[in-house]
Amino acid sequence: MNWIELFKLALTRRDIITIDKLVQEVPDFRKMEDMRTAYTLIEEVKQTFEREQHIIQQKMNNMHHHAS
Repeated sequence: MNWIELFKLALTRRDIITIDKLVQEVPDFRKMEDMRTAYTLIEEVKQTFEREQHIIQQKMNNMHHHAS
């Protein structure tokens, strides 16, 4: 499996440990298309986890508000 396939699989599984490892080991792609795909996947991960972080923050705020 190549880097892009591994990254897609990790993204599907939301495997943050593998994603982190892959982001740190981005290969030198020979094809511009592969480079664009890698960039797009990394951006997708970033946006996905930012959304999830926002949802978690909202839940924590709601819990704090209800506990008061």
